[in-house]
Amino acid sequence: MKFRILFIKKETLFIITFAILISILFSIYIITKPTEESSTYVDNLITSTTIDINGDGKKEELSRVNDGDDVGILIKYDNKEECLNKLSKTSYFKSMDLFFCDLTRNSIPEVIVNVHNKSNSKIEIFSSSEGKMNKIFSKEGTIVGISNSTNNRTPLLTIGEKKENDLILSTYLLINGEEKKLNINSDYIFGKDTISALISYIENMYYENTPMDLSLISHDFRGESYNAFESLDSNTHLIFDKGSFSDLKYNKDGQLSSIKWCLSFHTKEDTTNDTLYNFNIILDLDDKLTSPYCYKIKLISLS
Repeated sequence: MKFRILFIKKETLFIITFAILISILFSIYIITKPTEESSTYVDNLITSTTIDINGDGKKEELSRVNDGDDVGILIKYDNKEECLNKLSKTSYFKSMDLFFCDLTRNSIPEVIVNVHNKSNSKIEIFSSSEGKMNKIFSKEGTIVGISNSTNNRTPLLTIGEKKENDLILSTYLLINGEEKKLNINSDYIFGKDTISALISYIENMYYENTPMDLSLISHDFRGESYNAFESLDSNTHLIFDKGSFSDLKYNKDGQLSSIKWCLSFHTKEDTTNDTLYNFNIILDLDDKLTSPYCYKIKLISLS
């Protein structure tokens, strides 16, 4: 039996090794890269918005509609229409916010509807299945948040409300058509303690010309943020109305390092709550992880 010895040139060996290395690095990148813009927020849906909600590659148009005393959402597909009806009543309806997020990681975003009424608010979630939208979740709450939408974990849904000087938050995992409530016991989760203190400041102290607690503010707090309060009338007394948040970035240890919050207020004198003051806030995780206020305010803007 004869054996053949195969000689490989150095240049060929280098090319093969380089190709294998590139393939490994590319595979690692695909697996670990964060999901960008995996959630979309529409504050106060008045007319319409467009997004692909059934995974067919075509954008559907969603618009708020009134049918008699009922408030709903009309969805216009390429060849048909569908209505998510009886979401509220026109007699006590205030506003409607929408979140779009792939909560179940099936490449089809769920429609998260946050309806605000004069006496209460509720969050309902709809998912596309077999050519129609099905309600898969319903809870009362004035605060809705999304986390794990910019990494490779399964997104989490947080529902909450303000009670006195605290935020009561509950976090859920939606999987296989079922909801699982998670046991998360932390005062600073999602910047909860920082946002609670900020709401209290806006409601009770800023109009009295009381300076903000410096322990709430990040070391790189942007100077233009002071304009958010300077543009308000000093006699304006604001009351918290609703809030939402979404994750922006995670650090190398997998911790949520940057969060975007939106807080809406109405004036104490506005009994109809028709005019809202919307504060957009960026929170960054403090390097020292000091408690309280592990998340510091980096930016505030008023819209």
